[in-house]
Amino acid sequence: MRYVVSGTGVLTYSAAIVGGFARTLHANRPDVQFVIAPGSFAAGRIGVLENEPGISCGVWQMRPESRGHVHIRSKDVAASPMIAPSYLTNELDRNTMVEGLRIGRKIFAQPEIARFIVDETVPGRAVESDEALLQYVRKNGSTVYHAVGTCRMGEDPMSVVDSELRVRVRGMTGLRIVDASVMPTITSTNTNATVLMLAERAAQIIRSPQAVGVANQRSTKTV
Repeated sequence: MRYVVSGTGVLTYSAAIVGGFARTLHANRPDVQFVIAPGSFAAGRIGVLENEPGISCGVWQMRPESRGHVHIRSKDVAASPMIAPSYLTNELDRNTMVEGLRIGRKIFAQPEIARFIVDETVPGRAVESDEALLQYVRKNGSTVYHAVGTCRMGEDPMSVVDSELRVRVRGMTGLRIVDASVMPTITSTNTNATVLMLAERAAQIIRSPQAVGVANQRSTKTV
């Protein structure tokens, strides 16, 4: 009611109000990101809160090495593609996620926070070994919707766009792709700002005298 009446209160917060970065033993710079939410999610999954008050800490790897793929299933544009993310297929990713969970526990073991903690409900204090923690990651891990690279930029045969974002697919001309799919590798943090930068750069390229001239030539020939 407070939010409805005044637009203030807890509902003005995002799902996570604390964020941070840390470096595992497998990297020489920060390679895991943490978000902490002021609520205890049931079974550790975002969407449903437990009845008891609590706090949730999520961790993800910033630069995973595992590579998945996306393939077209049919010529029907309405048909969903086949998506195989191939999470945790790289050993580095598995080791990084296990250590990320351990770092999260260290954060909540600090005296300033520990005095407020009654218990760890997920994955639970009994889950301690590397194997058990990895099994928890496999069972409960999920995407954070920052997928990149399905139309990556490059000059090799598997790349889709060139350095000016022009599609290199056979039989297609006059088309550019401007979104996170053109990134050859994922950025170290959330992809939103990078996509905005790509869009600004694409606008510069398209508005350049050279690009405008080519566009006019095509228009004249078409007419």
